This record gives sequence, C-alpha cells and structure tokens, in this order.
Amino acid sequence: MKKLCYLILAHNNLDYVADLIESLSSDNVGFIVHIDSKCSESRKPVEEISNRRNVKLLEDRKDILWGGKSMVDIVNQMSRLALDDNLKYDYFILLSGQDMPVKSSEYILNYLETNGYKNYLAAGRMMTAECVWQEQGRRRLECYAVRLGQREIATIEPGCLNYNNLRQIFKTFLYGDRASILSMVKALFSARRSGLGIVPYGGEFWWRMNRKSLKTIIDYYDSHPELDKELSYTSNPDEIVYNTLAYNLCDNIENNLLTYVKWGGVNLPIG
Repeated sequence: MKKLCYLILAHNNLDYVADLIESLSSDNVGFIVHIDSKCSESRKPVEEISNRRNVKLLEDRKDILWGGKSMVDIVNQMSRLALDDNLKYDYFILLSGQDMPVKSSEYILNYLETNGYKNYLAAGRMMTAECVWQEQGRRRLECYAVRLGQREIATIEPGCLNYNNLRQIFKTFLYGDRASILSMVKALFSARRSGLGIVPYGGEFWWRMNRKSLKTIIDYYDSHPELDKELSYTSNPDEIVYNTLAYNLCDNIENNLLTYVKWGGVNLPIG
C-alpha cells in the first residue's frame, strides 16, 4: 500500500490537533505540521504533537496572515519537506488543524487506490463564467493587494478611478493606517501587473494530490521567481496558486475536495 502524508496547518486548539493526528495515524501514514507563531498555547501540547510517531513539526514557525502570501510560503515549505525522498510518501492531503475526519486513513488510502490516486482540487478558470468570485476574480489578478488589518485587504487597480476602485480607496482610508495608505497611493500609480504567466484558476485552498503532481507544482514554482513576485501583489493567493499550477501542468484531476463544509455564524466553518 502507498504511503500517505497529511500536511496540517494549525493555529490554535493544539489538544484537538493531537487528537486529529491520533485518529488518522496508521503504519502507512505520516504528518507534516506547522503551528502558527501566533499560537500562545503552552509548550506541552506542542511537544505532545512533535513526539508522536511519524510527525515532523516545522521548527521555523511563521505568522500566517489571512489573505497573504505567507500561507503559500508555508505550504510550499511543508510540501518540499513532504517530498523528501527519504520519507517515501506517495500521496498528500492538505488539512486545517480544525478539520474533523469522518473516515479512517485506511479507508482513505483504499478509496484513493480504487480511484487511481487522482488529484482533487476544486477550482474554476478565472475571468470566465466558471469563476464564482466577484468580477470573476479579475481584481485579484489585475489589482495590488494592500493589507489593512488581520482580515482586511483592499485591492487597488493602478491608474483607475472608477466606482469599484474608489470604493477600495475609501476602504483604505477607513480601515488602514499610514503605511497602508502610502501602499495604496503607490499601487494607484504603479505599472499594470504582468500576470501569472499561465492560465489562472481559482477556488478552494485545500487539496489532495499524488506525488508526481505535487512535485511538478513545486518544481515549477521554484523555477519561476516571477510567479512568486506576482503572488506577493495578489489578494488571497493561496486560493489561486495550487489550483492554477495543477490545472495547467497536471492530469487526472477531479474538481472535488471530498470534503463536507457547513458554514455557520460569521465566517465559521462547522463540520
């Protein structure tokens, strides 16, 4: 049976993360875990996670900001580690530390084998009717992202004073500080963005991929520094980059995450 690796992004509730790992543990399963540097829980649950069988904890903990490239950087770092030949993993699943498994790892591995180890990513081609985002994702590709706070980003289109851009400029003055206002002015007078250099796809951040596809994506990313630069200007690039590279470079893709998500309250996923 092939070996499965879970890449887990955790930011709080580490006791639950430890239980999540325990519920998915198996002889053919391993874990790469990143704990956000903002997590203020004691050292004890961190040690309990790192001491578990087949778990590698990223020692270089980063402050992951919502909607920023730091999320992409960490997942890339986790993927490179997971692809280490010495670990011999064949398939990879990206999870949140708040996910709840409803099937065992044995069931998941059997399902993947039965279905030919497909790549599961939910996405649509941007700038077309396939993309359900506002303006079909155009502002993410053509505007500069200006951070206003932990969960606020303005998208500024250079050289443009239409209604949508004026709304973003007003948003910057309303929620931003001096630094973000200066970034907004700089973006307004910057050159137009050059694009990702590849047909853009956007959708869900989470994915499940086989080794060949994940390696293809990481190799492409690492050999195209201009892509990394463009993503630094992009709002929520985590919902674009892996989808874009997979749909352009890989085969055997199914537009399905095999995940059930129910949103409740204000921006709170349940289940």
